[in-house]
Amino acid sequence: MSGVTPLTFVILAAGEGKRMRSRHPKVLHRLCGRPLLGYPLRLARALGDRIVVVVGREAAEVRAAAGPGVEFAEQAERLGTGHAVQQARAACGDGAIVVLPGDTPLLSEATVTRLIDHHAKTGAAVTLLTALVERPAGYGRVLRQRGHVRGVVEDRDATDDQRRIREINTSVYCFDARRLWPALAKVTASNEQGEFYLTDVVGILARAGARVEAVTTPDPAECLGVNDRKQLAALAALQRQRTLDRLMTEGVTILDPAATYVDDTVQIGPDTLLQPGVVLEGETRVGAECVIGAGCHLDRSRLGDRVTLLPYCVLTE
Repeated sequence: MSGVTPLTFVILAAGEGKRMRSRHPKVLHRLCGRPLLGYPLRLARALGDRIVVVVGREAAEVRAAAGPGVEFAEQAERLGTGHAVQQARAACGDGAIVVLPGDTPLLSEATVTRLIDHHAKTGAAVTLLTALVERPAGYGRVLRQRGHVRGVVEDRDATDDQRRIREINTSVYCFDARRLWPALAKVTASNEQGEFYLTDVVGILARAGARVEAVTTPDPAECLGVNDRKQLAALAALQRQRTLDRLMTEGVTILDPAATYVDDTVQIGPDTLLQPGVVLEGETRVGAECVIGAGCHLDRSRLGDRVTLLPYCVLTE
């Protein structure tokens, strides 16, 4: 890990998520056993010294779900990502600040570590995580000049030429706090949305002669966000496949991965066999050398070693 200290993670979780058509905050919708917010929180707890979650008004559910060791900043009005980060200033302190969206569950610890390490090594004012995608519509485009990042333009504000750029901003950043706050104070809402964009800080710093760096993720799927229930289902499918791949690498036999559903929160010992149609949810723990029969459904259950479940057993806590 890099020598960046102290390291504060700011997680943006104030969005209403209107396209989810739900009474509940978007970041609390569950994906493979965790609320969406649980994924960036897991990264922040693994890598950071301080965690600040930016929430909206009436966010008691989000505050409760975040758990211990978290500070909160309230964004009473939805005035953009720049405004959201500004609300966290008092809680951030000095050092480096990593900004993460609250709805990007596939982002890996390895990628965020690489971003932080590159930021520390180069002494940049800001390092942003980018991705190269075939269909960049809807995403902010990274503007470069002679290979150097000069800014980010949001899709709504981009010219036709800029919309052809395939390198996108992922909304994941590592900032030097000393450079972030003065630059953020210069951001205006003179754009189509009438919002204060955090992306504008990149251009402000570049024009001031500050060092702006970028790290490109090798897997653009890491940066996918959730805006509606279709995207939630699509990302859940990707996360399930990652979970099953990890389990098989660790020595678990899965006869039909396409028909097996295992939450990210489940632990399974080696030489255990999962037959088709198995569903394992919550904090389920399965020991080594077990056989879980076809169609079994376990929720928050614990099995020791060498247990055999006949088909279609249902176990709950």
